[in-house]
Amino acid sequence: MRNFEDLLPDEVRLPFDFSPDTEVEYWEANLNLTWDFTTDRAVIPYAGVGVNYGHSRVSTFGFDSEDSDVGANVLAGVRIERRVYVVARQEAGGGELFVLTAGVRFQ
Repeated sequence: MRNFEDLLPDEVRLPFDFSPDTEVEYWEANLNLTWDFTTDRAVIPYAGVGVNYGHSRVSTFGFDSEDSDVGANVLAGVRIERRVYVVARQEAGGGELFVLTAGVRFQ
């Protein structure tokens, strides 16, 4: 497939890149505090709050854009036998995502 700039004469160069390559980078960091509703059962429900920092960068057609934001988290989840967990987290600000996570804890 030929690039648009390949069709132009050599003496004509555009001030920006017409290639369709788009790069997207996103990452976030979260710090959460949780509170267990009970500790004497096999299934332990918990809730928590926290803060998040989200950063994104997009590069396309020779233009770059970056954005960062800080927000708050509200979360609820359960731990089963203190090993397996499922948690739902809603972010307000920052990444502004709804995140559902399941995993295994190693202690």
